[in-house]
Amino acid sequence: MDRIQYRTADSLLSYIDIPEAVTAWDLACDGAFLWVACDAPGYPLLKYDGSGSVVDQIPSSLVPSATGLTMDDQGYLWASDNLNGKIYKIDPEGTGTGGGATQGIRPPELSVSPVPSTGAVSVSLSGFDGPVELRFVDCSGRTVGTAAVAGDGLLWSAYGLPGGPLPAGVYTVVARSGGLEASGRIVLVR
Repeated sequence: MDRIQYRTADSLLSYIDIPEAVTAWDLACDGAFLWVACDAPGYPLLKYDGSGSVVDQIPSSLVPSATGLTMDDQGYLWASDNLNGKIYKIDPEGTGTGGGATQGIRPPELSVSPVPSTGAVSVSLSGFDGPVELRFVDCSGRTVGTAAVAGDGLLWSAYGLPGGPLPAGVYTVVARSGGLEASGRIVLVR
């Protein structure tokens, strides 16, 4: 685990621990938050709070390979993408900055309830434009179900699937639409 030390806007010294699976490539401080670009292409830009929790992200579909980050005096996050030869100006508040490839970004969200569940869950979506493809995956990475959603969610049941009901365990639901992605966890108990 990497420990990163940074100063917040009010000059307080803070630390966050980045999980071992993530190696920080570059950092930008946004007041009390820290934006992290990771060393793997296709990894989202992650925003951490002072406790080390991810509180926001910019998906790799919008900034495919960020290798440099900085925050300007107006609060815009700038990300360089050396693989694609681009520089992105991002409004982290999502209000938009206008012009060209510049865009305000609000990440898509997916929530599952109830957790845990005995077999039926409600999947709620926001931040997606157009139809959304849902894929339900078990711990081994095997797809156990799919669905297409035109609205903001659906009710999904672990019963009535080909092969019978799913056993108790942890499953992941992944939502994709137009390069945007969000995921959530389903915990089935019997």
